[in-house]
Amino acid sequence: MTEKILARASEKSEVRAGENAWVNADVFMLNDITCPGVSGIFKKEFGNSGKVWDSEKIVVIPDHYIFTNDERAHRNVDIARDFCIQQNIKYFYDIQDRTNFRV
Repeated sequence: MTEKILARASEKSEVRAGENAWVNADVFMLNDITCPGVSGIFKKEFGNSGKVWDSEKIVVIPDHYIFTNDERAHRNVDIARDFCIQQNIKYFYDIQDRTNFRV
């Protein structure tokens, strides 16, 4: 089922497990765990001036590290926030009160 969905989204007749496929995604969702790594690879591949294909098709939800006492975990949220601001991501679900939150 997954191979068929990916094949259709990549406009190929088929894709197989282990194969890379470029797809036309409806929505790309990240959280505070995945966004720092993805944004790092994005900047490496496309440079600091690279832009996402559609800032309204990306959803970023900081939901794992948002209210911890771990400063390293807070850094993940800061990286996600900075990426969303830089890329003008419309659907970044940040906390409402950011008073003294930045690490």
